[in-house]
Amino acid sequence: MTTTAAESPPTMAAEHVAETTTTTDASAPHVPIPRRGVDYRDKIVLAPMVRSGELPSRLLALKYGADLVWGPETVDRSMIGTTKKTNPRTGCIEWSRTSHDKETVLYRIDPARESSRLIYQIGTNSPTRAVEAAKLFAEHGCPKSFSTDGGMGAALLRTPDLLASILTALVEEVGKPYEIGISVKIRLLETPELTSSLVNKLCKTGITGLTIHCRTTPMRPRERAIREQLRMIGDICRSHGVACLMNGDVAPTNKGSPSPKNTASTAP
Repeated sequence: MTTTAAESPPTMAAEHVAETTTTTDASAPHVPIPRRGVDYRDKIVLAPMVRSGELPSRLLALKYGADLVWGPETVDRSMIGTTKKTNPRTGCIEWSRTSHDKETVLYRIDPARESSRLIYQIGTNSPTRAVEAAKLFAEHGCPKSFSTDGGMGAALLRTPDLLASILTALVEEVGKPYEIGISVKIRLLETPELTSSLVNKLCKTGITGLTIHCRTTPMRPRERAIREQLRMIGDICRSHGVACLMNGDVAPTNKGSPSPKNTASTAP
């Protein structure tokens, strides 16, 4: 499960693939991968985005070699109170809501083709609602992991204590009981010092993975990603035994492996 923070959703451009590189360090701690969790190491993935990541995009990414796929950021309130059913025609599991006699499908997964590689991304700013929304999926064993995106508005990046409390609640009330990994996606802050402080705090919550979008909140996809902080972020994650994935300016898979001199790794 991943949590997200994106106040005004960025337009989609060449940020569709995230990647992780690893190094081996026998002295680094290691966060155990839960039984139903994800090993993020050495993976090419469909990156966690705000609006993109619906079922057709995920299946297409898997077809062309993605190891893991994130669903779109799904607001916690939108999922709470939904009805789950299996579509007899497609075999897909659907979560829907009925309003004014009209049923709307809010989330759809194909368990046969993606459940073992799908990460459900929650948009939230509340520990209580995040847990409630996550349990809708966890109880049915559907996604491989959960992620939260720095939080339901870039403001959550400005409230690291709240973001940490959301992650801690997800780890303790969903991750551990259901043996599912919890991860988080964030953007860079204004200075390396602020980013370093945030990453350190989040890595102490019990998460198994952190995705860094190498742009600050105001930056648009057409602006060059800031990769100079990757080594610092990777080193912090490695020191906590947390996997680190990056995205930004990675589109074709043959461009998805930056030089080891410029990046640091992730989980031991």
